[in-house]
Amino acid sequence: MKALRISGRLKATTVGISAAVLVSVLLATGAFAAKSPTTVLASSTIVNHRFVKSFSLSNGALVLSPLLGTTPTLSPARETTLLATQGIGGVFEGVGFADVTIERSKVEVFSGPAVSTLDNAPSLVLLTKSDGVTSCPAMKLGEGTSVIPVSSDWDAVVFPLNLKKSDVVFIAASNWCGRLTKNTLAAAFETLSVPWHLQSHATTGTVIVASVPKCGRIIMSGGGGNERTGQFYYQVEAAVLDRSVGTTCGPATNVDDGPDFASTSTTHGFTGPVLSAGPHAGDVMTSKGSKAQPLF
Repeated sequence: MKALRISGRLKATTVGISAAVLVSVLLATGAFAAKSPTTVLASSTIVNHRFVKSFSLSNGALVLSPLLGTTPTLSPARETTLLATQGIGGVFEGVGFADVTIERSKVEVFSGPAVSTLDNAPSLVLLTKSDGVTSCPAMKLGEGTSVIPVSSDWDAVVFPLNLKKSDVVFIAASNWCGRLTKNTLAAAFETLSVPWHLQSHATTGTVIVASVPKCGRIIMSGGGGNERTGQFYYQVEAAVLDRSVGTTCGPATNVDDGPDFASTSTTHGFTGPVLSAGPHAGDVMTSKGSKAQPLF
């Protein structure tokens, strides 16, 4: 048995077909034939973690201007938090400090925790871009649209330096399986693999109890292993609000996750930030570097 983690965007999984053949099939249907120019981040835009040239997504919905003032230090821990942001994915494009403006009239703001207005706000920004190939349901010839928005598949995570402003995720308007999506903006959540322990209840017996941090909620849990060897693993992932500005959220708490795999023979997966993007996406960042969970 193998649990499946679903976080961010699902990529195509193919058996017995090469990536080149897959792309040619998609292009042949017209569903992914580009009709618009593509946003490109020039290598000279970011120097020593500082934007020195302007960069924008979705025709100015998100504008990153050269940072005014001294460049703060980017710590490895802060960069890890950026990469562990829920909902992003794809290839690491760049990270640096910029003055950020988001044009609210050009984005759909998701419901949930408050999202601050950003107007030339000094911020730390991560840019990622997916490969644009997704696992889609069967489509009839000519179904859907072939239009590709100018910044399709780009994501941006923005951490304002002003601690009174919320951390946010910007997802550029894209073409997903022939369907156009809007620019979206939402509060940023970090994905964490959290600790758990066994606990005995008088009525339900032994259960797994997960330790969920403040402002967090469980988004995935699962176990698996080998019955022949008797080795089993269990892990729990939570989405934790990066910065609770203007939002009241729950305290840290223990959550009963049920009796499945609740045994002394079940061992713990790695705990820590779960990377959503970059070459180690899906791995957990530990004190000894990124580690793949036993289940994946």
